[in-house]
Amino acid sequence: MQEEREALEQILSAKARSGRCIEEIRQSAPLTREFVRSRIASFVLIRYFLEGEDVSGLSFDQIAERSIAVTAGISREMVRTLDTSKDCMGSTSLMAKKVLLFRQIEKQLDIELPAMPSAMIETLDDLGDLVFDELRKQGRVG
Repeated sequence: MQEEREALEQILSAKARSGRCIEEIRQSAPLTREFVRSRIASFVLIRYFLEGEDVSGLSFDQIAERSIAVTAGISREMVRTLDTSKDCMGSTSLMAKKVLLFRQIEKQLDIELPAMPSAMIETLDDLGDLVFDELRKQGRVG
């Protein structure tokens, strides 16, 4: 019971801290590409329970893989081995984790990330750039 309570507290804390990253984007003006990249990267690392980890040079998929390994308490190699199974839509856990994260960003920033560019995201900077471009299209960038 204590472990469940601690896990819930960690999840709620991460949700609140990551929400502040989004709120900083919403409240800052003028927005710059670098600022959006920075806040989106922080949002992702907090949500993925990788806050403070050096993920430079890692692809988005590698970051998601690391997150699954950390939260499940298994090695990244084990994640790769176990994530070969797909659901009825052909999605892996890594893909689902990425899509759910993108949906959270869309919802919290009231934007819609285009499907094809979203599928092509390789790095945290790519995600930050896509978010910045969508905010700019809406006239929310100075």
